[in-house]
Amino acid sequence: MSPHNPSTLVLLTTAFPYGDKEAFLEVELDYLRRRFSRIMIVPNGVSPRDTASSRRRKTPEDVIVREDLARNIARIRESPLPLQVLKSSLRLLTLDGYRGELNRLDRITGFRMALMLNFERNTRAIEESVRTLAREESARGPVLFYCYWTDQAALAALRMRDMLRSMGARSCAIARTHNADLFDYDFVVPGGYQPFQWNIVWNLDKIYPDSAVGADYLIRRWGLNPGRIEVNRLAARKRPDEILSRPSNDGVFRVVSVSYIANYKRVNLIARVLKKVNRPIEWTHIGDGDDRPLVEQEIASSPGHFKARLTGMMPNPEIYRYYSENPVDLFINLSDTEGLPLAVAEAQSFGIPVLATPAGGMSELVNEKTGWILPSIDVDEEAAARLIESIIDMPPESREARRVAARESWRENSNPDRNYERFADSLLEVMGS
Repeated sequence: MSPHNPSTLVLLTTAFPYGDKEAFLEVELDYLRRRFSRIMIVPNGVSPRDTASSRRRKTPEDVIVREDLARNIARIRESPLPLQVLKSSLRLLTLDGYRGELNRLDRITGFRMALMLNFERNTRAIEESVRTLAREESARGPVLFYCYWTDQAALAALRMRDMLRSMGARSCAIARTHNADLFDYDFVVPGGYQPFQWNIVWNLDKIYPDSAVGADYLIRRWGLNPGRIEVNRLAARKRPDEILSRPSNDGVFRVVSVSYIANYKRVNLIARVLKKVNRPIEWTHIGDGDDRPLVEQEIASSPGHFKARLTGMMPNPEIYRYYSENPVDLFINLSDTEGLPLAVAEAQSFGIPVLATPAGGMSELVNEKTGWILPSIDVDEEAAARLIESIIDMPPESREARRVAARESWRENSNPDRNYERFADSLLEVMGS
């Protein structure tokens, strides 16, 4: 373990430690605390109501959560819209990168200009709220800005880093990148446009995609030097008990899925496929979201041998308890876009085999040893249902072999001692320690 570094780590999140998002930072923080003398978290996407709620997750006592800055960011964002548009427009016109952004667009539309203005509005709110903190911390020592996403917080971090460097202070900015903040495909983000993405990825001191697919995309799409990219997968929490999930033994095949119920997660597609399986089957979906009514409508007309349950959101410890206390035969993910889904790694840590589409970095975790990868993200529902029937009919020893391989995949790809130790050490290298 490396000694404490005198640098301050300013962690810019969307919501953590509020609500349910960015849950895996709970694990990662333990590794970062061993490296940095001061850690300050600034959530930039929460409302004053969120910060006042009881939904704040526990953080270590030596980690400082700047609720005051989170509230100030929200206050700036909620100021009268015409004033925000004016300020953002004036700011854009003075930025060197603005013309570069326009020159890189294959087409300029009102929608894209609105996205750009909104992006700048949010960037400005973060920058105005955090820069005093940045100056104060730079008087103590070096400052590292760590952004959990390559979004407006990353652009604000770059501006604050440059401000500190102009003052003679030592500062760097890095970011993780995952899925919707990385890929600018039409089916991932509206209009296939991520404002200022080229500016962000080109100017970060280092960028950490969570999959090899993401790293390859950064090189192909933006021409980044591979030396500035480091794949670092998120990691599933270690468990002292090492209890694994168990298979069913009563003739019912039990399937679990975990995700937000959003369009790209295609939870309703899971329901349609499982309804077509001609075997007794129970499906539990953990998660919630705007598309829940569509899923409820889908499962309302189910055959008698198919039972479904939507649990709503669950904290990670409760998901782990579910896996350890209930039989689970298969984890299923039919998303049409992914980064590297940690819910899959969590299931594998319990020895649960996985059936998934080849979206994003899924094949980095799921293969013919650990589960089953469908041939395309365009799922043939009948073929997928027949595949699940063949899984159910497999000899027990064949399914057990995949359970063992799934657990080994977690050890190799998603173990926090391996992944987060490397990540924390890499941050020290970026700071020159």
